[in-house]
Amino acid sequence: SRSVSAQTPGTVIVGVEHGAIIKNVRATAPASDGTNIVTEDYTNLPPPNTPASSFEAVVLWYVNLETGRLTSRIVNQPLLSPGERFTGITYLADGTLLIAITPQSASANGSQPTRLLKLNKTVQTIPVSGLAIEQALDSLLLLQNGSLIGLVTRKDGTGNPAQIVNVNGMTGAVTFSYPV
Repeated sequence: SRSVSAQTPGTVIVGVEHGAIIKNVRATAPASDGTNIVTEDYTNLPPPNTPASSFEAVVLWYVNLETGRLTSRIVNQPLLSPGERFTGITYLADGTLLIAITPQSASANGSQPTRLLKLNKTVQTIPVSGLAIEQALDSLLLLQNGSLIGLVTRKDGTGNPAQIVNVNGMTGAVTFSYPV
């Protein structure tokens, strides 16, 4: 599943999707279009008992609207588990990319809370607090005044309409401060 945000300054659109972790890179070489060509070595695969979650990476796609250049970045850490989906993406004022990851209600991790993934020079994961087990945090947005808001929905997509909430990007705390 892919999520897209036009929150970056200038003319770059950022998208995020699930992808495989590339651990067996033999060589990387620049291509004429500015991207990198990666040659993988599949002779050194992980053992068969490796959990599937270790193969789920976050792939960031950047599209420069002026040049048409498409680049990507793979975060080579096991950050996703099967049955999880991206539910929100935005940039924070300091340039940190913030991604909401929510387990699907019927998955093995369905009772776990949405978590925020902060990507900058480091990777940080923050559990979201203040939501019921069946609730998810969706559609993040950084407002011009620097505050962060989102939508709270049910993980299974049923029930009441979404509610607008304040989100603390540092702690993951959600506050229901907007009237329904």
